[in-house]
Amino acid sequence: VRRRWPLTKPGWCPLTSLLRSAVEPITTMDFRTLISKDRLLVIKTLALCAPKGGIAAEAGVYKGGSLRLVAQAAPGRKTLGFDTFSGLPAEDWRSGEVHRPGDFEDNSLSAVTEYLSDCPSVVLVPGLFPATAGKFSDEVFSFVHVDLDFYAGTRNAIDFFWPRMVPGGIMVFDDYRWRNCPGVKMALDEAGLPVRSAVPNQAFCVKD
Repeated sequence: VRRRWPLTKPGWCPLTSLLRSAVEPITTMDFRTLISKDRLLVIKTLALCAPKGGIAAEAGVYKGGSLRLVAQAAPGRKTLGFDTFSGLPAEDWRSGEVHRPGDFEDNSLSAVTEYLSDCPSVVLVPGLFPATAGKFSDEVFSFVHVDLDFYAGTRNAIDFFWPRMVPGGIMVFDDYRWRNCPGVKMALDEAGLPVRSAVPNQAFCVKD
């Protein structure tokens, strides 16, 4: 069930008071992302609102633009960044996907490392997710952003992160209901997560 969730809704967390601190980095940052500004604002605001007691992660880093926002939301919180750093993986492609293996390959681990060199809390994890996540299986998470485009990657992210989310922890999913990424909605529907939405083509789920 998809519910629209206004960012000013009272009683959940003080999102209204956080908007000012969220907007400035988005309007001034060096954009290395394909995510629209309204979705970036939601990512930064929810990352600011995430509970303490867990680390953060992004699965699908691309050039690092959105990961920078997540790291800036809580500078002392370890923030993992999972990506192949060489484009969408052939292992996750299946019939019906619009994107193709190798899309978004205009990237490299060294370039993202340099871009995020002023974010000491960020740990980049290159390789195919979730195989690269095993060494973090004992961690708990307060905030996770998923931008993996394919069904398989999205479902793997749900299966790995959701059981490890702290109470009140937030998972954000890019490309929800986006025609070029049909697998994202399919994975969320299958998992039966409590899907909420504040802006088009993005969903988030809050752990009870």
